[in-house]
Amino acid sequence: MSHRLTIYLEEDMYDALKSRLMKKAEKNEDAQDAIAKNEKQPESKARQELLKEELGKLSLDADEELLKLAQSLLNVLKESSDKAGKYNVDVQNSQGIVVGDNSNVTQNFGDTGRKKQK
Repeated sequence: MSHRLTIYLEEDMYDALKSRLMKKAEKNEDAQDAIAKNEKQPESKARQELLKEELGKLSLDADEELLKLAQSLLNVLKESSDKAGKYNVDVQNSQGIVVGDNSNVTQNFGDTGRKKQK
């Protein structure tokens, strides 16, 4: 699957999951607000906790469709991150870069006491 197609798939699945959550929260304004706030700042621990608290009031574990949507999105995200690679390396103005697990490398730079050949 192409990277662009994967992104569209992830977005569609996310939108479907969010739509289902909003439907479940239609009578709970606090839950709707928590979803919207978390979406604006998803890295905020406080907003994550608020979302967790509000969603906990909705009995979501009984909604099979919601659970399937969530699991499908998690599967696509995992597959996409697996294909992206294990390492994200950004190297600039460097020498002797080693990337990987359990590397055993000896590197010598500059004058190492060897005589230069002419």
